[in-house]
Amino acid sequence: MCITALRPPDSEFVGLNASTAGRSADAEAVLKIRALLANGDFDRYWTYHLGR
Repeated sequence: MCITALRPPDSEFVGLNASTAGRSADAEAVLKIRALLANGDFDRYWTYHLGR
């Protein structure tokens, strides 16, 4: 049996990567917000964010 036969079809592989990338981006956003809240800079950041 060839190893490539064990690999999922490209469409499923891309979907899995896109799904993982989305969760990674969401997790990064949550960590950034938590850091802003913890160090007291959230209000200043939110003002900046709304002004963009």
